[in-house]
Parts: sequence; C-alpha cells; structure tokens
Amino acid sequence: MIDEKINKALTELEANLRNLESASNQVEKTVNSYSGLEKTTAKYVEHLGLVTTKIQEIVDSIGKDYALRISDFEKDRQTIIDSINKVSEESQKPLSRVQKKLVCCLIIICLLLVGVGFIIFLLLTIQK
Repeated sequence: MIDEKINKALTELEANLRNLESASNQVEKTVNSYSGLEKTTAKYVEHLGLVTTKIQEIVDSIGKDYALRISDFEKDRQTIIDSINKVSEESQKPLSRVQKKLVCCLIIICLLLVGVGFIIFLLLTIQK
C-alpha cells in the first residue's frame, strides 16, 4: 500500500511537473512574443517618427515656397500699379495741355464772335 501511494504520488508529481513545464513553455512563448512585439512596435514607432519628420519637412518647404511666391506676387503687383500710375500721370499731361488750348481757342472764338457782332452792329447802324 505504501508502494502504491508512492507510485500514485510520483505519477501525480510527474503530471504536475509536465503541467508546470507546459505552463513554463507557455510563459516563455508569451514573454518571447512580447519581446518580439516590443521590438516590432519600437521599429514601427521609429518609422512613424521618420514619417512625421519628413511630413514636417514637406510642410515647411511648402510654407517657404508659398511665402516666396506671395512675396514675388506682391512685388509684381506693386510694379504693375506703379507702371499704371506713371502711365496715367504721363497721359494726363498732354490731355491737360490740349484742354488748356481748347479753352483758349473757345475764348478767342467768343471774342471774335463778339467782335464780328459788334462790327455788324456798327455797319448796320452806319447804314441807317
């Protein structure tokens, strides 16, 4: 009976050791999987960091290019406005001269008409 109890205890011990070994293997696999996952996740995070850096570089580059284009556009716009103002001023000078000459001509014509009218008036009064 003691032998039987010993055999039974040994059998149970052997089964428990196998379960313990199986559990130990599972824990080891889990730890190894976690370690692999941790390494993979670290690489993934590193690559995401690189992508973020590249995207930021692109955004910065686009921002600089946009600012440069806006600056160039503003310079071109100001050049066009200055040119238009200059042409407008230059075109006003001859028009102003022509306007002054027309006014003078109108005054002379009015004076001539008054003079001719006066002469006609005198001629008509002399004839009577």
